Amino acid sequence: ECKRPGMTQRELVPASVFAPAGVTMEYYLPPSPVIPTSLAEFNPANYDVFVTDTVSDLDFPLDVYPNFCASFYTNTAAKYTGWLVAPATGAYTLYVAGFGLYTHVRMNGAEIGSNGGWPDGNALAVQLSAGLNAIEIEGFRPYFANDEGFRVDISGPDISRQPIPATAFWHGIPAPSCVSDFNQDGGVDGADVSAFFDAWEAGNSAADMNGDGGIDGADVNTFFAHWEAGC
Repeated sequence: ECKRPGMTQRELVPASVFAPAGVTMEYYLPPSPVIPTSLAEFNPANYDVFVTDTVSDLDFPLDVYPNFCASFYTNTAAKYTGWLVAPATGAYTLYVAGFGLYTHVRMNGAEIGSNGGWPDGNALAVQLSAGLNAIEIEGFRPYFANDEGFRVDISGPDISRQPIPATAFWHGIPAPSCVSDFNQDGGVDGADVSAFFDAWEAGNSAADMNGDGGIDGADVNTFFAHWEAGC
């Protein structure tokens, strides 16, 4: 258990805080009925997930397997989701390189571009906040690609271009900085109550406010205790 700054009650430390490093990955079966040949034709809804796992980082050397699409080859796709830890708030650049792949790159829910060629890649500018930033990379290897490789480098405040180390990646559901601000919009108000009850009624694990593994009336009481106390 722990106490948050400014709080008088102890809280159960959520399991998500202890989640391992790395990025969650999902590998997709070949799509039906359309086999894409360009990024414009790529529709993840056409695929079925057939393997879910984790990787330590997003650095896949050329033709070393498992690669971006694991040990699977053409007409397969993959999605990588997790958190990129930025040491400071500021302007960063992600250098995304791919060989034999077409990918979308998203940071904090916004698409910032796609990969460039191997090995230099495309330079994608992005504003990151200190701490956790959501990263998602989704793409596919077309039938005509005979080789495969993928990597993401980074540069930013006091950081020259370099591969992103495994220690900068994290996966799981991060604990919010203020429990009362359930929707994390910076305020504690009725919108947080609505957001909490939406999650509670849906059985979302985010509504397990007391960390006991269940979603019930006890979580409602815990939520309102935090909400009335503010941040």
